[in-house]
Amino acid sequence: MASILCLPSASTQPQVKAESAQVQVILMAGQSNMAGAGNFDALDPKTKARLRQLGDQITIVTKRQSIQATNKQLFTESKYHLKKYGFERTFGPELAMLLTLTATHPEQRYLVIKTAYGGTSLHGAWNPNWSQDKAQAAEQGAYKQSLKLFAEHIQQIQQTLAYLTQQGTNYRLLGLGWLQGENDTNSALKAMHYKQNLQNLVAAYRTQLAQPELKVVVAQINMQAKKYPEGTNLVRTAQQQAADADPFIRLLPTSLDPSWIDYPKHFDNVHYNTKGQINMGKTFASAFLSF
Repeated sequence: MASILCLPSASTQPQVKAESAQVQVILMAGQSNMAGAGNFDALDPKTKARLRQLGDQITIVTKRQSIQATNKQLFTESKYHLKKYGFERTFGPELAMLLTLTATHPEQRYLVIKTAYGGTSLHGAWNPNWSQDKAQAAEQGAYKQSLKLFAEHIQQIQQTLAYLTQQGTNYRLLGLGWLQGENDTNSALKAMHYKQNLQNLVAAYRTQLAQPELKVVVAQINMQAKKYPEGTNLVRTAQQQAADADPFIRLLPTSLDPSWIDYPKHFDNVHYNTKGQINMGKTFASAFLSF
């Protein structure tokens, strides 16, 4: 059944005057739920038509798609998801977030710069203070142990912003959306260091981007405990504490109710399904608007 994304009608939208040349930039980072397992083909026809209508008003830059790409896609093609879930064209929370933001600010342009990789840890691949020892302790397999995702995201951001500057395009950095932590629940080492690692990550983004008050929206993980029983609660608490300690971090609370009524999931009880990704994207949008 098609999944419907309800947006404010044109008659109720606040009409916000914006600089036509200015682009609002949102950074997004994390692991598999940020990469996204929403089914693009399950979106209803009105939503797809709206996306086509927006055109260059919204742009998503990923590892697979640079800002210079001529054939811009709003979905990712994944053989892995085709095998696991039965669909190939996937999306993450950025899609519903952008639809919601443009419904509220219909004259504004938005750019998302996203790096996400499934099954990676904040203690390892995402650690801004990356080391081989930390990567080997936190990640499974030689390839993930070689990933330096924070550095990769920073490079991607800097290259994209430099391109905007070269094109004479003004931009404003709205903030960072962070959706990660499931991998860090599976060992005491990663779970117990999560708060400090998250604070280090936020500080590193702010330093690298020269944005000392960079706004950060953290989506609280809500997976069931697996390898390490205390891991889920430790990471959830760490995310809450990091947000409480920083006026520029906003937490998106989630429920551990296995019905996943707030953010519905696929059968694996880990990854948000189409409706879950839509709900998550709309919540991210509300948080950025609240700033």
